[in-house]
Amino acid sequence: MSSAQDHNIGNQTSATIEKGAHDEATRITGPRLALVMISLFFSLLLVSLDQSIVSTALPVIASTFKALDEVEWVGTAYILPMTSCQLLFGKLASIFGRKVVLIISIITFLIGSALAGAAQNFTMLCVTRAIQGIGGAGIAPSVMMAISDLVTLRERGKYQSMVALCWATGSMAGPVVGGVLADTNWRWIFFINLPIGTLALVLLFVFLRIPNNSIHQGAWWKQLKRIDFVGASTFIASVVCFLLATQWGGVRYPWSSPIVIALFVVAVVLLMITILVSWKLSSEPMLELDMFYDRARSALYIAVVAIASAMFANIFYLPIYFQVANGDSPMIAGAEMLSFLVPVDMVSVISGFIVSMTGHYKIMFLLGTAFIAIGGGLQTMLTIDSGRAAQVCYQVVSGAGVGFCIQNLFVAAQASAPPNRVMSAIALVSFFEYFGFACGIAMGGAIFNNTLQHYLSNTTTLNASQIKEAQRNPEMLKNIRDPGLQRMVASAFASALKKTFLVLVVCGSLAFACSLFLHWKIPPTSNDDDDATQMDMNGDPNNHEKSAGQRHPAADDEDQERSASD
Repeated sequence: MSSAQDHNIGNQTSATIEKGAHDEATRITGPRLALVMISLFFSLLLVSLDQSIVSTALPVIASTFKALDEVEWVGTAYILPMTSCQLLFGKLASIFGRKVVLIISIITFLIGSALAGAAQNFTMLCVTRAIQGIGGAGIAPSVMMAISDLVTLRERGKYQSMVALCWATGSMAGPVVGGVLADTNWRWIFFINLPIGTLALVLLFVFLRIPNNSIHQGAWWKQLKRIDFVGASTFIASVVCFLLATQWGGVRYPWSSPIVIALFVVAVVLLMITILVSWKLSSEPMLELDMFYDRARSALYIAVVAIASAMFANIFYLPIYFQVANGDSPMIAGAEMLSFLVPVDMVSVISGFIVSMTGHYKIMFLLGTAFIAIGGGLQTMLTIDSGRAAQVCYQVVSGAGVGFCIQNLFVAAQASAPPNRVMSAIALVSFFEYFGFACGIAMGGAIFNNTLQHYLSNTTTLNASQIKEAQRNPEMLKNIRDPGLQRMVASAFASALKKTFLVLVVCGSLAFACSLFLHWKIPPTSNDDDDATQMDMNGDPNNHEKSAGQRHPAADDEDQERSASD
């Protein structure tokens, strides 16, 4: 190791020791810590609630703006910026401090919520949902980083469980609350964020005190130079182009159209530019390429996208199925969603406890991904004559499958990464999770819109203009006076919607194949590993050197794979 590297590590070690002493002197406890945690949980509740509260109101929103054929944009417009900006906001929070980024993100989210509730047309709704997504992209990573700053490593597991409980509360309450509000005034689905976010802001302003943990102190304009703006811009643009192509392909434009092909080509070119910038030009790249060298981590990232796609395709399109196939109100459809969401959360808690006791997490992925594929296959068998018991049972299977996996994604990220790269692995898993959410909505939308027109044309007596109206306004079902025709149209909708559940079958199978490459259990850790993890959380994100004698199973695996390839 060179003298410059020795000097750098010495400085980092000194900074970490000084920071630890400072943290012990300023660590908050008691009622103030409780109030800070409440404010952080309310902040996270904004994001978790908004991900599921909209789904049960989609038919009502589509009818208001006559836009069923584009209704997936209500979700995509939110998820797309939230996905593409995740890594950038994590970087900003590590440089400028968690509190500043969190407060700005919440304010942005609330502005988007207020404007979305006041939207007068579908375009305005989608634009304001994108503003919400930008704010949401900064909330989630800032909250997790703030918790890592406020509590010790030993206490962190307890508070992460509370975070999981908060997220579960928002996810389960969302469809029910959304259904109730959709029955009265769907605009309150967005306005409800305002009191929650305002309370979180007040508590954060008053009680949250977190020093800037970056070891590179200096003027803010000097700190800005650490951000890989070129890599961030090309990466975000690449993600946007890819998702637009999947969103428009087969719906607005044929898959073979020049626009769709051009979007895919541009996405690939921009991704290659991002890789080149990260590899050759940037000292602190937005996309850390060495995090993909390990086979287990690469397989995990693919599995994350597949699992998240399956989960969100179900969350997004099941409420529409219930309202169209069963004729349920939004409130009832939201309550029926609990058959999927409750198993997700219950099995997530149980599997997390088992993994914490045994250290074995691979078996959870194998079980979970198999359940997702089987549950999705069962859901494709649903018809308008299927009883509610069958609908509930099939959801329980797929929900349990997601539950086995969803919390353990981050366990697998930590287990497969060297200790001083844990936060980088977690950040990538978080990004790929949201990327999967967006892909799930896009794939489901493409399948639904392509098959709906086919079923309406071939199984009903509707003329061309009526078919077009049905594709835009699901409420027209209620206006069909002929019971026989109404049943045919409802059956066409149900047949098209159940095809979206093929996403679960395909993604579950892909995730199962990827799970075969994961490590079986969490590797043993030492106090040195904890220290390295702490430095990764609060120090220089490019500090990838290990102290002499410190090795980790993930690092050993990487060396073995490189030797084999050589």
